[in-house]
Amino acid sequence: MISAQTSDQLLTLLSTSVSGSVTSLSGVHPVSIDDWISQQHCENAQLIMLTLSGYNFRSLICLLADNTLATTAMDDDHLQELANNLCGTFKRQLSQSLPELGMSTPSALPSGCVAYLQEDGSPALAVRCVDANGIVLHACLVLLQVDETWSLSSLELSTPEPEALGELELF
Repeated sequence: MISAQTSDQLLTLLSTSVSGSVTSLSGVHPVSIDDWISQQHCENAQLIMLTLSGYNFRSLICLLADNTLATTAMDDDHLQELANNLCGTFKRQLSQSLPELGMSTPSALPSGCVAYLQEDGSPALAVRCVDANGIVLHACLVLLQVDETWSLSSLELSTPEPEALGELELF
């Protein structure tokens, strides 16, 4: 189990990753896991999932779009690109502390899978964001495996300068 301090730092990192990866979104706020899980019951909700893993760290990054008119008007490719940006930004910031991380390609899943992702009791952190057009997204980090001795104490939680983002990942 991770410490409360590490959990708070990961939540901050998730929030800054959402803010930094999707410029049109604002108002990022933490939400309870129960609120995140309750979104699976929204008709037409869309779930995109990616994995982020290394030697001592395995997690899922999930992006859940609710059923508001503005959100359902987004096509699957756009939502998958948003999820890919979110995961890439999170990976880039987390790689300061965990340099050996890899991420998967986005996968669209039925929104009913949300409860299954929490079935084994894995720790999870979630945030919600809304833009001026009414698009509502929930981002969640589900921690599957974390080395108990690992912490983010040396990690600087700041958004990198755009000039430093010249990294290209090929799949």
